[in-house]
Amino acid sequence: MNFTQSKIHEMKSDALLEMARNFVNDGEIRVYIDDIDRGWTGTKVDIENISALLNACRDLANEDRRLKFRIGLRADAYYLFRTTDASGDKVAGSVIRLDWDNHQILAVMAKRVANYMGDNVDIDELVRQPQLEISRHLYPVLTERFEAVGKWSNKPIHNVLLSFVRRRPRDMITLLKTSAVQARKNKHQKILTPDIQEILPSYSESCISDLVIEFSAELEQVEALLTNMRPTKKEMGKPGLKSVYDKGELLSKIKNIQQSKNFSFTNRDPVTPQSLANFLYKIDFIIARKEGSDGKIDRKYFDQNRMLQSQFVDFGYSWEIHPAYRWALQPYDAKSVLEQIDALMD
Repeated sequence: MNFTQSKIHEMKSDALLEMARNFVNDGEIRVYIDDIDRGWTGTKVDIENISALLNACRDLANEDRRLKFRIGLRADAYYLFRTTDASGDKVAGSVIRLDWDNHQILAVMAKRVANYMGDNVDIDELVRQPQLEISRHLYPVLTERFEAVGKWSNKPIHNVLLSFVRRRPRDMITLLKTSAVQARKNKHQKILTPDIQEILPSYSESCISDLVIEFSAELEQVEALLTNMRPTKKEMGKPGLKSVYDKGELLSKIKNIQQSKNFSFTNRDPVTPQSLANFLYKIDFIIARKEGSDGKIDRKYFDQNRMLQSQFVDFGYSWEIHPAYRWALQPYDAKSVLEQIDALMD
């Protein structure tokens, strides 16, 4: 549709009129700002731009309490601003961290399916339930158990799905939508185990593509770094879990990759095995992992603990490539990949 200049002005006028009505009724004006970290490279100029915006909004809001700002900012971008800009402490008290955990993601998916089935379920009530109970709302469209072989045999389907997503609701949506398309191709009435298994490589590739698009502005060669993190023949021949490294093994692997690839950060930070490991942790390609004496695995993401990849302290964590990316790194061995992933338990 082609808009004339007068039509555009008319639309702007309508928006301003609506804003004025809301201000009269509510006594407040709320301004929402998002995507300001698009193209973020972590340079001094980027940090200064973020700082200028945050401080300007803070000053305006202080001058008139009826004016309120909500600004969406990526966790790593805020962390860099907070630790390098002296004004960071002035906005720290206004920060609200948006952090999805797997329990909440499962509840959101159950709510979506329940709504689709015409069942009005309260999301707060869902969140209070155990995961096995929440997952029952998925059963009209999804198999109850993962009917694979080996350690995944007969696992509750919610444990399987939550093990494959990156604590992002949109990842779970992508996984289920793609599985549903495959189920239709296979003429299944609901999503079954074979439907999920068949789409895991393409799902994994889409997760890798998301990272490349999101972070190539910071590290132009990010795709080369990620794809070269695949297990080597030597690593595949060793017993135990693949794609899991202690700190020394991780740095050694990255150092070997550097010998054949040239990497450079856009902000001109030094490129070392440690700085590349920090980058992989920051983008959640690798996550911290520690197995307790009871067999339970403690996992930490960058936004939960930024200090685990410290250059000076070893906190005793191993590092694993997130399961969401492993099929893209080992497309020739999808069954083996599944056997090398530990299921998240309730």
